Amino acid sequence: MKGFVQASFSGLLPSGQAANLAAIPRHFYTNQWDVPNSALAARPAVGGPSVAQPVSPNDRVMEGFGSNNWPGPFMAVDAQINGAKGRIMNLRPPTRLETITILANTAVREDSQGAADELLQSIRVVSHQT
Repeated sequence: MKGFVQASFSGLLPSGQAANLAAIPRHFYTNQWDVPNSALAARPAVGGPSVAQPVSPNDRVMEGFGSNNWPGPFMAVDAQINGAKGRIMNLRPPTRLETITILANTAVREDSQGAADELLQSIRVVSHQT
């Protein structure tokens, strides 16, 4: 979530390219991010009529990423995003130190690009979620 917020402040994507949308002022996150909003409440439910009707910007974005009510968005990326997001939302670390240790030991033992990429990907997912 941190990467999303930082990109919204600056108007720059993580790649360095300018976003197609205007930057969002920092005060928005302080004053409006978690506040119920009647305009959002009037919008269609996220994911269809039988799922959640989020009324704050935070809840709407989180529901858009997927939830127990609407798991569809997570189906293709479950191992990389859904698991980490769920752990963070439950105030637990997004990945276990043991997992990183196992991946690091495997990368050293195998000395392969694939093993190194797997280790780095586990860290990248964590850095985007914290």
